[in-house]
Amino acid sequence: MSALAPRKARTDLSYSDAPAAVSAQPTPMPVQEAMPSVTASLPTTESAGCQVHNVRLTFDTIGTAKSLSNGTCIARLNDPLAIFQNDASITEEQLKHAIVTGITVNGVSSDCPEAIMMAMKLFENDKVGQIQNSAIGIRNEHGWLFTNNDTSFGAGTTSATSGYSNMLSIFPYERSRPATKVYDPSGVQNNRFIETYGGFNGDDLWKDIVAFPSENYYYVDKNHVVMQVISQNWDTLGINPAEEVLHENKYYKLSSALVDHVVNKLKNDVLSTIPFTDLMNLQVKFSSKNKSLWCDAPSSEDKYKIVTELKISYMFPNSS
Repeated sequence: MSALAPRKARTDLSYSDAPAAVSAQPTPMPVQEAMPSVTASLPTTESAGCQVHNVRLTFDTIGTAKSLSNGTCIARLNDPLAIFQNDASITEEQLKHAIVTGITVNGVSSDCPEAIMMAMKLFENDKVGQIQNSAIGIRNEHGWLFTNNDTSFGAGTTSATSGYSNMLSIFPYERSRPATKVYDPSGVQNNRFIETYGGFNGDDLWKDIVAFPSENYYYVDKNHVVMQVISQNWDTLGINPAEEVLHENKYYKLSSALVDHVVNKLKNDVLSTIPFTDLMNLQVKFSSKNKSLWCDAPSSEDKYKIVTELKISYMFPNSS
């Protein structure tokens, strides 16, 4: 069957878990027919795993009642490259797509008279709820920390706000605490989805795909991850790469609509569910309830010292 032939109207695709090689940007083309949706299924082969790195970080800041109550008391790392790039082979791109495998709070200190929520910008995807309820089977073994919140829809509870995941409640005038693990994602180190697709980002998916101006097809490298998805779902898509002509002994000629669809589904259904952390933009936010609800009305000049030490374990997918 020709790679440019119409595809069957089927709804489910699954993904291969075999390692793949991963540039041309796509030429926007109108899709003339409905494309099948993608439902990710877990791979079945064993993962080789990745090396886990550990680092201890101190987040130290001074907040006011105003900054704490409106969520603008944020502590950042001054030089993340100096902290995380302890190996010359580690690239900045890897640092932006790391996987955190654990977070332990080694100590906290606060002289604030109210409880403070410590939250972290843990996931690159700001749709934190999508990650916290990951479709690829990753859960926080210690549970997510929920707190009351008020929205335009009324009072409620949440475990994340504005892309920050709640990590720890710091009590009024707290001075010490035993080491407490607050994030322990189940199966993340041996998750075969991460092992197979964790080395990709949205731009990487277009590497080794050659677009031609004003044409409705692409040349796709035979080892591309898109070819793996198509090969695993040839009966759904109506295209069997084994029956297609291999051009220059390297490329398959495929419909641009089909390739666009598979790439977009990989982005939206797979990569968006992987818990990537941007270590270059690691932040901690300290917040409290509205200052009008504090037991004692705070002065606008009052300042509060807040310190926390964290041990963060992390890895880089598809690297040893």
